[in-house]
Amino acid sequence: AKTGTRAAGAAAAVGPTAIRLPLSPSLPSAVALDVAAGARHSVVVSADGTVFTFGWGLYGQCGHGDAEDVWTPTPVRHLQGIPCGAAAAGAAHTA
Repeated sequence: AKTGTRAAGAAAAVGPTAIRLPLSPSLPSAVALDVAAGARHSVVVSADGTVFTFGWGLYGQCGHGDAEDVWTPTPVRHLQGIPCGAAAAGAAHTA
């Protein structure tokens, strides 16, 4: 291969890309800054720093103060007013 070209099948380096996040009908759409997936739940941080979670909530990992499942991206009320810039999720936690 020539210098400066990538080999066939090699992935190109891609930087952050803003995507529109469809929310529940009662909420406007947001631009997703970061997304993380746990075993059965997901967390999204919007460009304005709002944290949304959805998925299986058995262990409270969605952060809504209960153990209910959440089927649409829902803002985490306890974090409102605290801008976040990144998300992480695991089997039963969100950070």
